[in-house]
Amino acid sequence: MRLDPVGGALFLLLFMSGVGTLFACDAPAVSLGQTKEEVKAKCGAPVWVERRRGDPAAEKHPLEKRRSSRSIEEWYYNLGPQEFIRILQFENGRLAAIETGGYGWTAEPSDFGCERAVLPSGTPKVEVRVRCGKPTSMQKKKGPFETWLYDLGPSRFVRIYEFRNGRLANIKTGEYGR
Repeated sequence: MRLDPVGGALFLLLFMSGVGTLFACDAPAVSLGQTKEEVKAKCGAPVWVERRRGDPAAEKHPLEKRRSSRSIEEWYYNLGPQEFIRILQFENGRLAAIETGGYGWTAEPSDFGCERAVLPSGTPKVEVRVRCGKPTSMQKKKGPFETWLYDLGPSRFVRIYEFRNGRLANIKTGEYGR
């Protein structure tokens, strides 16, 4: 059996590159270093965009207080409930990282999957929004912090979702709802 040289080279490239450097859309693949415009032309518009300013190295070290002028954007692609969410991170307009999130979703938000066991720390805001629906209220705090409240009615406790840099940091339970 003879292997096509172009097909073999493409297979080798995909195999060696790993998920972190290459993401295949319905169009040809995108790779690190490409601009937002190039990625959008190949993959289409993302379902969610998270924007912030900062230094990713400083975010990993809580004692590090420096802030940089880096513009960071995370694009989320929902590939459906049988596939993982793809998270493309851009720094200053160029693709810097490709991550895999949890399983995608269908169009209908629901209370199912809205608990701590299903939404661990680090879950993106878009996934919380899809699984839990629109929050009753949202509070943006100083810096990269945000809080979402879900008032589930007088017979249930209020759920409080705390985010840091667009990712779930903590889930708390408040008083009974209204």
